[in-house]
Amino acid sequence: MSAAGNLSCGAIEEAASLIQALGAIEPDLAALPRALATIPSIPSAPDRCALAWRGLYLSIFEPPRCIVLVGSIDSTPELAGLAEDNAGLLVVETDAIAVSTAELLPRGTQWRSLTEFGAGLDPEERVILATALINGLQPTSALILGSQTGWEMLLRHGSALACNTTLFAAMAAAPNLSMTDLFRTYLRRCLPVLSALYGPDERSLRRIAEMFALTPADCRKLREWRDAGGFPSAPGVGV
Repeated sequence: MSAAGNLSCGAIEEAASLIQALGAIEPDLAALPRALATIPSIPSAPDRCALAWRGLYLSIFEPPRCIVLVGSIDSTPELAGLAEDNAGLLVVETDAIAVSTAELLPRGTQWRSLTEFGAGLDPEERVILATALINGLQPTSALILGSQTGWEMLLRHGSALACNTTLFAAMAAAPNLSMTDLFRTYLRRCLPVLSALYGPDERSLRRIAEMFALTPADCRKLREWRDAGGFPSAPGVGV
């Protein structure tokens, strides 16, 4: 029973079946199905997002230490720089409508695509799934790499997620947004929950700081990948 006192449709159907089976030996039960029909009910079948979450969660056999949320694996050449030994890492493709081939990833890299678990997922459902993944698995760290879904997750829930997971982001475009457009929407509002924003070199980071008039405190979060020991070992992959 829910907090509002409603029963699921499935529970009501089970009760009706039991009453029908017992009706032959207890005629007074015959009136109960009409009473059951007046009970407020809620649908029992899971929706598309719930089914996608169930499939995604059940596909993960070992909780990762680091999750990388990437818009499209095949459109993110930075992923080719992953270390060969990346145990504890899970790459999750969040925005791509078609599942990537993932040929960029080093052999043995664990990866999933949200589209595998729901071809018709809309942007809102993708944010729900990404948030549930980080909140449910609580990895040591999470990296947003060209994922509009990931940035939207940070905007809405970053403060709460940061209580259990260290959050990072990197300079990269999303499938349908340039990096500049992505940063115009999210950077200033999401920087407070990030431990670091990574870029390829000091010049690129300086350009971002100037373009968005970042404060000195924000600029201290701008890091080069080489300062982290290579892509993307700093966010907790442990290589």
